[in-house]
Amino acid sequence: MSYHEFLEREQAIYSEIETSGKKARETGLVSKFPEPGMTESAYIVYLTHSPDVEKQVEEFSSKVVKSVGGRGMRYSTRRGWSKGNIHTTVGLYDKKISPCREFGPDLKVLDSLVDSVQKVMTGGEFIPWLIVHYDRFIHDKSTVLLASTGSEKYFELQDAIAQETERKGLELKKAKMSHITVARIKEDVPAEEMGKFNSLMEGAEIDTNPGGWGGGSEGINFVDGPISVNVGYYQWQGIEKDKEAWFSLQHVASFYFR
Repeated sequence: MSYHEFLEREQAIYSEIETSGKKARETGLVSKFPEPGMTESAYIVYLTHSPDVEKQVEEFSSKVVKSVGGRGMRYSTRRGWSKGNIHTTVGLYDKKISPCREFGPDLKVLDSLVDSVQKVMTGGEFIPWLIVHYDRFIHDKSTVLLASTGSEKYFELQDAIAQETERKGLELKKAKMSHITVARIKEDVPAEEMGKFNSLMEGAEIDTNPGGWGGGSEGINFVDGPISVNVGYYQWQGIEKDKEAWFSLQHVASFYFR
């Protein structure tokens, strides 16, 4: 697949999500959480972002959850020892849903992924040219995203890491979009209770000049360079009604762009 084909597919997926979102504003939101007692998990290679990006995502995530009366799962920034869970996926390995409460990662798999990413990042060709254009907040019937357009270097990074993991016998499933997940719906929201959510999404805007550092203005995408590419694993569980939900992103290693 060429970079042009990647962009076409990415934008086509965003368009499908927005079409689904328009219908959901009339029919309601639906949870796609794993069933209670089940856990979704995977090994993940992912990007972390600047404080400006994370702050906007966290703040909007909280607004989304509030607008649906707490029936959503929010995403948060890194604080102290907490790594947070705001990220952009580069690729996943061994994604599955299984009847377990805690995912126990294979350390050999993690070592192979870390080694693969380290080899790619050692060359330095992605520093500092990997950027992402953050565009708009969108949603379908179960998830709110910050849509974005990955640069050609993002596309090349995916390919380079996937090639390295393949040499180690691991098939990394490359992400089809360079988005950031903002919130997930954990309980269905009926049509008659969609008013606050619909108002929020209709007025959603991205601050294109968050730090006042210049270069941002109305109608121009917020351009940011991710901080690092990381290796880890995630899990999120099916939950009982009214209980807290969390997307657990466990960090193992980071390789910094700057």
